[in-house]
Amino acid sequence: MPIPLQDIVNVQIDLQTGAVAVAAFDTPLVLGLHAEWTDRVRIYSNLTGFLEDFPASGDIYNAVRLIFSQSPSVSRVMVGRVTIDGRATYTGDLVSPVVAGEKIFATINGVSFTYVFPATPVKAAVLAAFAAGMQNALVTAGIVATVTYNVTADVIEVELNVAVSTTVLSWRAANDSVIENLLTGQQLGQEGWVSAISRVQAVNNTWYGLVAITKTKADVLSIAQYIETQSKVFGTSSALAENVNTPAVSDTVSIVAQLKALALIRTFFFYGGSVAGQEYMEAAFLGKLFTFDPGQATGAYKTLAGVTTVTLTTTQTTNLIAKNGNYYGQAGGRNITVDGRMVSGEWFDTIVFVDWLKTRTQERTFRLLSLLPKVPFTNSGITTITGEVWAVLQEGVEIGGLADDTPIEMTIPLVTATTANDRANRILRGIVVRARLAGAVHLVFVEMTITV
Repeated sequence: MPIPLQDIVNVQIDLQTGAVAVAAFDTPLVLGLHAEWTDRVRIYSNLTGFLEDFPASGDIYNAVRLIFSQSPSVSRVMVGRVTIDGRATYTGDLVSPVVAGEKIFATINGVSFTYVFPATPVKAAVLAAFAAGMQNALVTAGIVATVTYNVTADVIEVELNVAVSTTVLSWRAANDSVIENLLTGQQLGQEGWVSAISRVQAVNNTWYGLVAITKTKADVLSIAQYIETQSKVFGTSSALAENVNTPAVSDTVSIVAQLKALALIRTFFFYGGSVAGQEYMEAAFLGKLFTFDPGQATGAYKTLAGVTTVTLTTTQTTNLIAKNGNYYGQAGGRNITVDGRMVSGEWFDTIVFVDWLKTRTQERTFRLLSLLPKVPFTNSGITTITGEVWAVLQEGVEIGGLADDTPIEMTIPLVTATTANDRANRILRGIVVRARLAGAVHLVFVEMTITV
């Protein structure tokens, strides 16, 4: 019998090919109120697939259509659902003196449910059991529902896909006489936009740009302030003349002026479309820009399929630009975006690239730390980590986000320069990078002198 090679040359291979979840910078989320399905979010790769679930009308359709209308188009669009949400708050002593056989009775949207207390009722358990039973009764009646008891807020929360009408919530004796009416207040109607966004994120957070199907100023402001806390961007638009007719110095009413006053770096605004909101040019803008690598393209001078241009006077243009707003106009026979800013005045492409740079650096460094048995706190270990950072910086140059004509400087600390406390806590500090953004040319000035 031949001697196995394994006995002579023993080779063991440890596959360090594990992948870390990578954030996407090319996926928009269209979030709106609808009841086409009960999921929080779905993903569509084309308009045809979207139309299998939605009618070819309405604002959600228009936004998704504009995204997929750009050439080339993004590979996927997420659609999120804002629900009809109701909340019934209550007060009442449900701990003592409660006796077996007493009950909680409720009627929601015509569906009634009674929960009878057990022998030794505890408030939190009683209300949680009631909520579960009420939800089951609604679902059995054909109403998509979630009913929960929020022990922290001490409220019964009702979420339906139809308008909520809570008519009765009471504590009753065994003979059904009312001991106490527990219903002290109701919040009925659509759930809050920020709540809807966070609930979508809990299910799928791999989107980057948000289009919200609302033009209400309070909604837009709350969404924009929430997105400011996330590594994402948000676009909105308005056709109200106040956005362009009122000078920036005296404008406290228009949505673009209010957004600018908040100095938000993650929200951009377009003037145009329609007052009713059917034309979501922010959707077209994201659909166009998300086909480029982060930092590869500026938000200015882009042609958007399916978007109507606006004609502004010189004064209107001055007013809008002073508020860091954008518009879709004409120049040189072409329809173009002007000029790709966030409401803070920062450039759209800069924010997207910086997000990409930060995220990719985190991902590559974490992958290194999670795959290796350990990274030693030595000069060679520090070099291993900075090698991952350097790789991201070089990729940033290749895609056009960082300048290719200015050397990148990286300060790599020696292990002897770190503090004993940081080494004991296994914290590496002192990696410093200096690099120049590639930026973009938007205006060109040429001076010529011609003589004979």
